[in-house]
Amino acid sequence: MSWLAFAIGLILAVIGIGGAIALASSSAQPWDPELTDNLIFAKSLPFILGFGILSGLARAASDRWVTERRPDGAIRRFSPGTALNHWINALGFLIAITTGSVQYLIGVADATLPFPLFWVYRLHFIGASLMVYSAALFVTHRLITGDTRLLPGRGEWIRHFRGLAHELPRPLGNVVAGVLGLDLRREPPPVGQFTYYEKAFSFPVWVLLLGLIIVTGLLKAMRYVAPIPGEVLWWASALHVAAMILLAAKFLDHLRYVLAPSRWPLLRSMVQTWVSQEYVRLRHPLWFESVQREERGPAPGGVGSAPEPARGGPHVAGGSGP
Repeated sequence: MSWLAFAIGLILAVIGIGGAIALASSSAQPWDPELTDNLIFAKSLPFILGFGILSGLARAASDRWVTERRPDGAIRRFSPGTALNHWINALGFLIAITTGSVQYLIGVADATLPFPLFWVYRLHFIGASLMVYSAALFVTHRLITGDTRLLPGRGEWIRHFRGLAHELPRPLGNVVAGVLGLDLRREPPPVGQFTYYEKAFSFPVWVLLLGLIIVTGLLKAMRYVAPIPGEVLWWASALHVAAMILLAAKFLDHLRYVLAPSRWPLLRSMVQTWVSQEYVRLRHPLWFESVQREERGPAPGGVGSAPEPARGGPHVAGGSGP
């Protein structure tokens, strides 16, 4: 059923986007290439969103609720579907932010390019389409599975901020501790499947900024196919540029974090999906303890049991589906 939902979404997306291209490219519409691409993108959006939603349904239907292990003891940190969706979004993000920056800079400098400007817009819409698809898939999957492992639980924010302060470079960690009144002389809390930086800062900031740039971008794209007040468009444009600048800064911070030698195994896990047992034991002791309890299973005689799956969803949201 998961592959069927994915196939239906793909077929409908191909038909819908193909129809939008045919309509916008017909001789009955004497538009220039920039406006044509904008209209194709705007008319394709329902199909891109629908494909993303059906893909999210397919992923949710194929989830496994157990931790996966390799014979060498390595533990799966991300499902193949999660890793693939991350790189789809990353590709769209890099295309969109690069072309968006070019549009902004040539506008400010009143400069011209050595090639037609519509190619910049065309690539921008392609990048935006990948981001919209990825976001629709991710949100649908998380809403259905209730998987909130990348966010602190209720009543856990102070502990996560204390863990974050310990993980940040010392000067910045001291600032966070000072603002929040945290005592860094206490031992840092043990790390689970995701670090405190990822849960208390990185993921929430990504969600906020990506959500802002996608929503404002959609409003800007829809202005040629739906009546949108000029004041709304002005704010959408201003917030779109602000989100782009903040995302560029967040991307540099992300590179600082993931390219640190001590975290290379986590970066590889976003490609290979696995982390070595020894790395998990040393760097993510709370997660390692949870995996061990799960593998031991219920205690003899039915007294005690393996822990519940990670709060809000399976230990590994994945499986054989798309």
